[in-house]
Amino acid sequence: MSSTKFFGFLWFMTLLAFAAAFGWAELHYIPPEKGPENGDTQNTKKTITVKAVDELQEPFLGGFLPRIAPDGKTAFDTYAAVAPEAHPSVPRIAIIIQRLGFKSKEADYAINSLPAEVSLAFSPYAAELSDLGEKAREKGHEVFIQIPMEPLNTNLVDAGTLALTTDLSADANLTNMKTAMSQMNGYVGVMTSYGSRFTSQRTMMQPVIDEVKKRGLMYIDQRTTNYSHGPNLAREADIPFAFKDVEIDRELNAAEISNSLKALEERALRSGLAVGIGSSKMITMRKIEAWAKTLRQKGIVLVPVSSLASKQRNIQ
Repeated sequence: MSSTKFFGFLWFMTLLAFAAAFGWAELHYIPPEKGPENGDTQNTKKTITVKAVDELQEPFLGGFLPRIAPDGKTAFDTYAAVAPEAHPSVPRIAIIIQRLGFKSKEADYAINSLPAEVSLAFSPYAAELSDLGEKAREKGHEVFIQIPMEPLNTNLVDAGTLALTTDLSADANLTNMKTAMSQMNGYVGVMTSYGSRFTSQRTMMQPVIDEVKKRGLMYIDQRTTNYSHGPNLAREADIPFAFKDVEIDRELNAAEISNSLKALEERALRSGLAVGIGSSKMITMRKIEAWAKTLRQKGIVLVPVSSLASKQRNIQ
């Protein structure tokens, strides 16, 4: 091949590669949101309702429980965050940080340092939860309250005095559930905590799902067991739900957390979406904060978990 033909071929291949890259970028372009002062340059997406809405709560044991308003408005409608705009083909990942509230340093970091799209789940055993929830919503995070449930090995894991257990009556479990829910207000939904034994019992889980529906909430299942009936019951009840695809920090070391985040990416690229759940440990949150900054360049968008409600298909 002559040098003229070679350089012509090289030029053609370069042009072809550029065109392909431009096409991919066009397909995955995430447009900025318009603002009132600076045209397209300001991100002014709708913010979460920060203050708890009176018509969405009713008194219970010195606190409040969520309720559906007379006009049909729900806590899920009101307190859910709005996902960043993106082309429908762009893969999405939701992250939930759980068991928040015990340590002020961890709660402060989750609220102020993690991206607003990261959803935050608080333990009902923690103090000043409504204040923490309000601070979280001010920063754009959507908030969940956790419902402790009986684990398989009660000798190793103590779910606490509010735990829903298989040896309690349905009424007693609902009292525990309502007590846990009343420790906070302004949340999008409930999320299981532990529960590998309890969630595997369909008859035990049915009243829980009924209560979630009655109160206009979203249900999130940690799937501490593959036999959890929560997601299927939520789908049957036609309530918004999500479940864990990847546990981010089953092993509390940086390498394993990175591997889990990579697994989340791979699942999202393969399936279009993925949900990851991590603890409030500082090593986990710092890794997530740094990792989140790399997603856009990988063609993935971070979203609040509520925006993926009822979109996961592979429950088992």
